[in-house]
Amino acid sequence: MKMKPADRKEYEALQSKEARAKWLLGKGIVAKLTINPEKLAPAYQAYAAGYSLPNYYQSAAEAVAKSTAWLAAMAGVSNERAEAQPPEQPKI
Repeated sequence: MKMKPADRKEYEALQSKEARAKWLLGKGIVAKLTINPEKLAPAYQAYAAGYSLPNYYQSAAEAVAKSTAWLAAMAGVSNERAEAQPPEQPKI
């Protein structure tokens, strides 16, 4: 997955890791089945706006939940608050 050019421009304009983490949370988190390169085994990795988040997980739900918690901690917001925010809707 790649970040769209417009998203990359917005993301790179943000100066702090907190702002970037909040922006990624607002975009929503999805999990994709991939290969864990260290174990050479199928695993799920989380993405937000095409940006791959660290770590690999056994299930899509685990990837989304743990990556949401990780980004929420970086953003300085509670995990419950992060999960309650709906992903940003695409602009038409």
